[in-house]
Amino acid sequence: MESRPQKLLDQVREAIRIKHYSYRTEVRSPKIVSPILDFFHNWVGSAKPNIPRDRTDGLS
Repeated sequence: MESRPQKLLDQVREAIRIKHYSYRTEVRSPKIVSPILDFFHNWVGSAKPNIPRDRTDGLS
């Protein structure tokens, strides 16, 4: 059975555990990181190239 890659927020939690931060930091960090990731995903997802669908845009 193949192992699935960890999700990013799970990787954040694990990195915090490895660095021996407090439990409270472990709980709060994903709550802080999640909105940033959502913003970035929406920002990158909305960036679509401005390419005309048809080539009749004034090129005769």
